[in-house]
Amino acid sequence: MKNILDRRLRSVKTDKFRIELNMPKDYPAIKARPTEEGGVRDRFFAAKAELPDEITVVRPFDPSGFKYSDKNIFHVSPSGCDECGNGSKESPLATLHCALQHARGLGGAKIILHGGDYNFESTAVLTEDMSGTEESPLIIMSEDGETARISASVRIPVSAFAPVTDQKALARLKPEVRDHVYVADLRALGITEYGKIGYGGATLYCNDIPLTLARYPNEGEPRIPMSENIYEAGAHEYVNSDNNTECDDTPWEMGITDPHCLDWEWNEDVWIYGALTYEWTRRFIPIGKFDRERMSMRGRYAFNGDGKNEPICNRYGNDYYFVNIFEELDLPGEWFLDRENGLLYLYPPMDKLNPDDIISFATKELNLIECHGISNVIIDRLDAGRCIGSAIIVRDSYQVLIQRCHIIGTCDPVCIGDSAVDIAGGSLCGAIATTVEHFTNRAMSVEGGDRVNLIPSNNFIQNCFIINPHMRFGLSSSGCGNVVSHNYVHNTTTGDGGHNEGIFEYNIVEGGDTETHDTGMMYVAGGGCSSCGNHFRYNYFFDFAEGDYGIYFDDLSRGMYAYGNIVVGNGTTGDGTTWHSGGRSYNAHNGGEHCFYNNISIDAGYFAFGGDISYWLDDGGWNSLYPGIREASLDKRTERY
Repeated sequence: MKNILDRRLRSVKTDKFRIELNMPKDYPAIKARPTEEGGVRDRFFAAKAELPDEITVVRPFDPSGFKYSDKNIFHVSPSGCDECGNGSKESPLATLHCALQHARGLGGAKIILHGGDYNFESTAVLTEDMSGTEESPLIIMSEDGETARISASVRIPVSAFAPVTDQKALARLKPEVRDHVYVADLRALGITEYGKIGYGGATLYCNDIPLTLARYPNEGEPRIPMSENIYEAGAHEYVNSDNNTECDDTPWEMGITDPHCLDWEWNEDVWIYGALTYEWTRRFIPIGKFDRERMSMRGRYAFNGDGKNEPICNRYGNDYYFVNIFEELDLPGEWFLDRENGLLYLYPPMDKLNPDDIISFATKELNLIECHGISNVIIDRLDAGRCIGSAIIVRDSYQVLIQRCHIIGTCDPVCIGDSAVDIAGGSLCGAIATTVEHFTNRAMSVEGGDRVNLIPSNNFIQNCFIINPHMRFGLSSSGCGNVVSHNYVHNTTTGDGGHNEGIFEYNIVEGGDTETHDTGMMYVAGGGCSSCGNHFRYNYFFDFAEGDYGIYFDDLSRGMYAYGNIVVGNGTTGDGTTWHSGGRSYNAHNGGEHCFYNNISIDAGYFAFGGDISYWLDDGGWNSLYPGIREASLDKRTERY
């Protein structure tokens, strides 16, 4: 994959690090007729004329072109020494952290990480005083022909695994798998931190591939339908004596539709993954109790997972599966952790363990690299991930370029950031020719700019490969004047959560969101009626899930432009079996003044329209669930809109 990207985008050898995008510098007010007299069409053609046919494609910079950076070279090696090394090739440092301290105040440097494993115990933080210049950028790169692997996980030697011999444990396993499951004593290895279950939870990797917690039903099998018997919805709100709204602590309880779970030996870490309220969400939710007599299960908490005080209800056929079940350790690539005894059980991916397999266990919440208020930085050809957190975070910086990197196996948010690559604030920061795979929340997000005053940031994500089996979102953006272009996104979606004058062009999106309903391969959450003027153009969407849409402008989105796109459906037109209007190319919901122009729809229903802005204005509608959205949406419009 990395070689494909390198061939596709040839690097540029220059002595100046200068990122240039042919984007508008400002956005003057558009004169248009009133909406009811054709103003939507007027605004669209005026906005379309402001843009070139294609936004500049940023190409990788050849690090060898910056001779002034070469005046300050620091070598880093897993066999180096921070205390006794001087950073030369013959006497390398041991950590990126130490090399960054050496680069402080130099006005540019080149940090070369030699091949091998770098296991971070703390975040490598880049700050303003480490900034480079256009002639001498700060470059962090792998040595040519070598791979620097940056992680925040513990290596478990293959020799630590042995066949299961404990008779009680064997009796709980299915007979056909007993000879295939291995166990490692983590306490004997000095590993005592086990993390948690769910997003941001402990993750086991074998040869960089995240493995699956033992589950029921297995991948590819029908999930368990949510019961119609809701004995206790949970999350009841009441007004206390001080006239403040509180939520009681009664956990939810619902019927069991698959009694197979009652055959398991109960442990305190049984979870389900699925939707118990809204069909567009999926959560890890802990189970507090199975009641065999009542044929029910009760949640551990009053809320519906992740701290959300929402009562459970069965909408549109919600479903789920069980997670972290020892008895269901029955497929290659599954694992289970006995936290009480510190025992890690593994059914190896290839049915057996090989001596050269790399087994790593991530339990510590840690972002790998963070850039704060820094300028003129190139991060080149790093292999980063295998962590609970983000791989690279960029905040309020200028000309920070992530290029030709490989990001793998990152988990949910830690402190800041919620993406494997997370860019926000500043200007002209971006990621290009980078592959992100096996992430659990988002692959890449880009935001920045001033929406109120329409000041663009021109941050960007271009020519990246986003590959994931099941998770939404692959790419997301917000802010003002950012670019998402020429990316390939597989089995996940692209999303926009409040943007002005954003550009989404020449992307290929395949597969869409297979986890939830009521979503789209290009999904726009709205961000209020002041979120306007985004261009979704010349993209190719195909093979989306039956319950999804191609391009979906959802709640309170307004004045979006979709033109020159091709959407290839799956032959359904929204018969209601999966989602009541899914399978259509385009959907506009509870917003208005959008323009769809010169798009192509193949093998799919064309449009689905539902609701208008009044849906959000009613005190009994969605605004009651998300108080304040009316004010944020309607009272902060710019003069242009």
